[in-house]
Amino acid sequence: MIDSNKLSYELFIGDTDKRGFECFICPETEFSDKSLTEIKNVKDSIWNCDNYMGIYFDLHISSHIVRIICEWIYVDKKYHKEILECLINGLNGISGISKVVIGDVSDDKEEDNTMNEEFDEIFDEMDFDWTKSMGLDKLGLYYEIKMDGMDGECFDYSIYLDGDVTEEKYKEICNAVHDFQEPYEKKDIYMGYYSVSKEDDKILIYLDLGNVKPQYEDVSINGILQALNNVSGIKSVIINEGLYDF
Repeated sequence: MIDSNKLSYELFIGDTDKRGFECFICPETEFSDKSLTEIKNVKDSIWNCDNYMGIYFDLHISSHIVRIICEWIYVDKKYHKEILECLINGLNGISGISKVVIGDVSDDKEEDNTMNEEFDEIFDEMDFDWTKSMGLDKLGLYYEIKMDGMDGECFDYSIYLDGDVTEEKYKEICNAVHDFQEPYEKKDIYMGYYSVSKEDDKILIYLDLGNVKPQYEDVSINGILQALNNVSGIKSVIINEGLYDF
């Protein structure tokens, strides 16, 4: 039994009775390296438990938010509640955790929509702001910045300009992102896969952080925004625009 009154953080929990659960761990300000290590250790302790053989975790760690997807379809159902309790109780007492949001994970599209609606309701209830949670409001950018949600290791930057989307502005943005990544490439530091494309009303940057070391994930996410800050004529950038719009 979980007694939320005895937890060191606020717990928001929805349906977790299907494929597994998705968990967002939010900091008071930013997570320290020590806190991130402790969170990872909690995940590892569950993953290494003999009773939970077959459990799957997808873990995305940054100083501004931690996202865990747990799939337990190959674990005996009698352990499902226990797994959830191990995570919730394991996180209890870790310094810097402000809120933990837990909801359902499903591979069915209709159920995915229900899950997204559920997360929307939970995040609305806690007045959650992805932009502030990721620390993007502290970057000192000249253009407006907004983040609509988290999509695992993938980040879509929608760049809106003051004027028309021109080939010249597209090339300028391509060069700015390349110039940011080049020093890391020379040191054989992988900062993720990225691509730049353009549409009639915006320029798009796609960033995939798969296989990027945790200490460079925030550097890559924020580095692209800071590189764009050197490009004139940008009105706004929205990350993962309309992610939960269905």
